[in-house]
Amino acid sequence: MMNQEKMMKTAKALDTLFRIARKIALIALIVLAIAVVTVTIVHFVNPEATIGTDFSSLDVGPVTFSVTPEAAPSNRQVLALVWIVFLFAAGCGLILYDILGRAGKILDPMKEGNPFHPTVANNIRRIGILILVLDLVQQVTDFALSLYANHFIREMLPADASVFIESNFQLSLTGVLVFFILLLVSYVFQYGAQLQQLSDETL
Repeated sequence: MMNQEKMMKTAKALDTLFRIARKIALIALIVLAIAVVTVTIVHFVNPEATIGTDFSSLDVGPVTFSVTPEAAPSNRQVLALVWIVFLFAAGCGLILYDILGRAGKILDPMKEGNPFHPTVANNIRRIGILILVLDLVQQVTDFALSLYANHFIREMLPADASVFIESNFQLSLTGVLVFFILLLVSYVFQYGAQLQQLSDETL
């Protein structure tokens, strides 16, 4: 009974934490979207308006671009890059938002003292899939940026432009590992749910 009470108390605390994190993630996405749309409107209303400064050096994911000031990207090119980064960040943010929501659904029956509710295993498995997708999207994007930087950026720049491109892309299997761990955990909870059902039927 004491362990069950501790579980319920911990589940309630974690649920509160995940709810707060979910709201913060949503607010961050909204603020980011407003900022990008505002910059875009300003650019179309006044194309000469300065979006930022010192674009001779840019960090985009695993790639660092350094070029001579005269070859720095234009406002339009920077805006296009901003939209690409925003769409990637928004996609990842929505996946994270879903992960936090499903984590809360896992905790709901635990707050009532029922860790082996039939829905728990499915939500754990779903979180594993989302983490795998998030990791794959990030790695594919990082690889594409590295490929783009090394094979196409140089061709777009003036012949006399001094350019330095550093790519730090590294293949990682973290997402795959986390997916299989959560998949295994989901099987444990699924088995526990079956035992709980058999126990309830016996009673």
